[in-house]
Amino acid sequence: MKKLFALLLAAAMMLALFACAKAPEPPASSAGSSEEPTESVAYLCEDGENEYYCVESDSDYELFRKSKTTGEAVSIRKEIFISCLTLADGWLYYAANHHDLCRVGVTGNGYEKLLDYSEWRQYKEDEYFDGDDIRIIHVIDGVVFAWEQSFFLFRFDPQTQKVNEISDNAQHIHAMGNHVYYCERFYFDICMIGAHDEAPTVVLESEKIGDDDRDWQNLYKNFIFIGDAMYYYKRCPDGLYSYRNGESVLIDDENIDEYSMDGYNGKLYYMARREWTPENTDDHTSRLMCYDTETDVTSKIADCDSYSGGTGYVSDGRYCYLDHDENPCEIEIDD
Repeated sequence: MKKLFALLLAAAMMLALFACAKAPEPPASSAGSSEEPTESVAYLCEDGENEYYCVESDSDYELFRKSKTTGEAVSIRKEIFISCLTLADGWLYYAANHHDLCRVGVTGNGYEKLLDYSEWRQYKEDEYFDGDDIRIIHVIDGVVFAWEQSFFLFRFDPQTQKVNEISDNAQHIHAMGNHVYYCERFYFDICMIGAHDEAPTVVLESEKIGDDDRDWQNLYKNFIFIGDAMYYYKRCPDGLYSYRNGESVLIDDENIDEYSMDGYNGKLYYMARREWTPENTDDHTSRLMCYDTETDVTSKIADCDSYSGGTGYVSDGRYCYLDHDENPCEIEIDD
């Protein structure tokens, strides 16, 4: 069980890290930097004119703005450590020092440390809890939602300086419209909350029959949004569904790795798994599947007999995953 939990936690971290598009190459030159950055690049965001991303070096992390027209890269700000980056309303929001909420204007002006983590989060007996890295930030109506890799989800309003703890067991965090959606990982519900809602609303609720969760039914495990529809996977019984306007429609009733779901160009990609049964002793292959949300057609892309559960995601027109030996694998999916 500990090994499984470690794998699932690693998968959640991987999905968070690769939620943005593939980052560009490190800039050839940058104003405000004494040396050419040559280290790894992450957390790409973009608007109509520029790309924004973070370059990691041995000594620090540096935010850049790169013009889509000229290719000129300009340094915006340096921090010791940055763990995520989000663009909203002309601001770059990010987590510095692992879990301090900060923002800076896309021009490099107006830097603010919005929330000093150590000043508000304390545990019993006033013992300061160091916390885990913030890996996801969403901004709705100026209110910041932040998720730590320890499954802690909270909300911060820069105007009122108020912090609300939403859930300490949240996973699969997505923003859609005016709400942030998430799964309660021990209660198997899908919930949503807006910028100014007093409490979350349960969108899809599992059937909790008795005190033993082994008897529960309709366990909602994961979801993503493509267009205006939610696509979710549940267990007991298994099923991949589309959800729109309060109505669920079955797409696939096979066993699916819920951590493998990702969207690209209006299509839903996921790994279906044939588990061992007395009737099926030869074929246990994982298969990369594609559901076209426009045509309502499901098709197999490839057999992936070496797929390691909980590692799939889409990046730059390829479906990426790790094999059983933790080697990276790619499947071309670009049309």
